[in-house]
Amino acid sequence: TTSMVMRSKSGTIRYVDAIHSLQKLEMFSDIEYGPRFE
Repeated sequence: TTSMVMRSKSGTIRYVDAIHSLQKLEMFSDIEYGPRFE
């Protein structure tokens, strides 16, 4: 995912690119992130 963050006082813009591990996310979430099409 890509996110954009802007600081209100200075107006500085920062972009953050993230790669998510669904297996790791499932360890902390009650939601199953399995295949979308079965």
